Amino acid sequence: MLRELSDPNVAPTTVNVACIALAKLFNTAPGAAVLPSTLPYASAALQSPVAALRRLAAQQLGRLLVAAGAEAGTREGALELLLRALQDEEVAVAAGAEAGLKQLGRPAAQGREPGLAALLGSGTPAGQSLRQLAVCADPLLRMRSLTLLVALAAQSPAAAAAVTASGLLEPLLAELQDPGGCSPMTIRQPAAAPFAGWAAV
Repeated sequence: MLRELSDPNVAPTTVNVACIALAKLFNTAPGAAVLPSTLPYASAALQSPVAALRRLAAQQLGRLLVAAGAEAGTREGALELLLRALQDEEVAVAAGAEAGLKQLGRPAAQGREPGLAALLGSGTPAGQSLRQLAVCADPLLRMRSLTLLVALAAQSPAAAAAVTASGLLEPLLAELQDPGGCSPMTIRQPAAAPFAGWAAV
């Protein structure tokens, strides 16, 4: 179905209606049951030229990332794909990816793999991808990484501490303070804790 919906000859209204129907299907009990098997289809949908399909894929990958019935390897695949979707040219797709990724900061997600350590760690594939995004040449993508980090930190005190300890915010905050003096950007350990005392929202 995804292949057919990616056809440029399919009317946009038809694609939108189909995406809404599929999203509702995944929110049912039968849909949730098949969610762990949807990773390859979501990966293919992210390659679609149709933004509505990419947005649907990002939304379902976010659900898959924290799905209790999914294996750790499947959730790790969802994590990598969400980081890719965060770079999508369509704002709605990137927003869906951010919404999925920030779930890792919630108390309910702590202790589950992959967790914040996988996203923020300097030695993990996802952590390396996020670090590359934080120092890339595109200011829009750097801002998206900053937005994600702030959204993560707002989920819980533990998430705020993890984001601060990662050092990922340092070059981004420095750029905001001095837009002309932060190139090339480098990630270093934080000198202070910008989120100390934050409460989860």
